[in-house]
Amino acid sequence: MKPVAVDFETIGDNRLIPYMKDPLPDKRLKDPEKKIAQIAEKKAIQIIDMAKKPIYNKIICAGFYDNEKSIAIVLKHDDDPQLFLKDIWNTLKKYNYYISFNGLSFDFPTLIMNSIRYKVEPTVRIGLERYRISNHFDIRAILAGWDKYADGTLDFFMKSFGIPGGKKGVDGSMIAQLYADKQYDIIADYCANGDCLDTWNLWKHVTKYMII
Repeated sequence: MKPVAVDFETIGDNRLIPYMKDPLPDKRLKDPEKKIAQIAEKKAIQIIDMAKKPIYNKIICAGFYDNEKSIAIVLKHDDDPQLFLKDIWNTLKKYNYYISFNGLSFDFPTLIMNSIRYKVEPTVRIGLERYRISNHFDIRAILAGWDKYADGTLDFFMKSFGIPGGKKGVDGSMIAQLYADKQYDIIADYCANGDCLDTWNLWKHVTKYMII
């Protein structure tokens, strides 16, 4: 078995904003100016939330950790997204077992949606079936009993199980601004040596106490 922990950092794909459904104001509002203000507020939130949704987001960093080395592939502002996605798939095919935290609902659906959008063919099949572990171990899905709405972030489980974390002063809410500022090295370190390393260490810890 050649396992690897995988994590993707995303931002909203602004090319898709014109195709998004416009939000509606509260029906109870009667004042036209208040309606316009509320629509603008909802639209701003909608745009911010694009990064969280595979249908609207864009991968800007892919991290990998395999217990020997960490790898980060960053999409810089002038890079070709298609070549970037090909690099991700070519890295994935070097392994045959994939470890994620919420990869079932987020990371791998995001990769697939991005690949369809930019016309990039997969190099490997990654299991996305619920209630079954094939070549993909989604730690969050297992710990949550396959309930995608259950509580529990990666940071929560690391702390509650007493596992030292690899993150250094950066969290996911900062990624969009870091990317806008072209702080590629900080994003790469956070993705590979933060989230991926934490995911790997959580997997190693959890599987000591579970028969899978």
